[in-house]
Amino acid sequence: MKRFLILLIALLILSGCTVKKEEKRDYEGEYAEVFRLLPDRPGEEDEIFIIANDGIHNEKVWDDFYTVAKEKEEADVIIALYTIEGDVIYEILRCDPDGFRLFTDNSRDAYASTAVPMQKRAHLYYYGFTSNEEVNGEMKPFDNRYCFISDILYKDQESFEKDLERYFEGEEIDLYTVWAYSGLSR
Repeated sequence: MKRFLILLIALLILSGCTVKKEEKRDYEGEYAEVFRLLPDRPGEEDEIFIIANDGIHNEKVWDDFYTVAKEKEEADVIIALYTIEGDVIYEILRCDPDGFRLFTDNSRDAYASTAVPMQKRAHLYYYGFTSNEEVNGEMKPFDNRYCFISDILYKDQESFEKDLERYFEGEEIDLYTVWAYSGLSR
């Protein structure tokens, strides 16, 4: 009888500790149908630029988009960003002669906050550099890449890098991060 009571109490305690899984939300903005059709786990066979915890995949998809977008010609790219927990956040970056529009669907992210469904800016900036970072007591080369959209038109690289430094220090500057990656160079 004592075992039965202990088991009953344990079950009551455990039943009160269950985590309710949030129901999947659907993206309801522009491109809703496209976002619904995207795979839960994009693969390298998909025409999707992937930023994952283990690196960047399908980089040719990004390179093709960027080549066209630099000329402000119509193009779009689907980007899959993996969270630390392994959930996928999808973005569609659309370029047309009027500028850039970024649509974000974070409905697959279990810890998603309310995302602004669309950002519009005039210019696209892609920036990369290599740094040396300490990993387990040893200096290793890191690949750092960033993509921003902004209404600021930078006349030269130096003024962009000054604003970028201020942005990284937490100052509010009109740079909206489309995607970012930092990882060991391969």
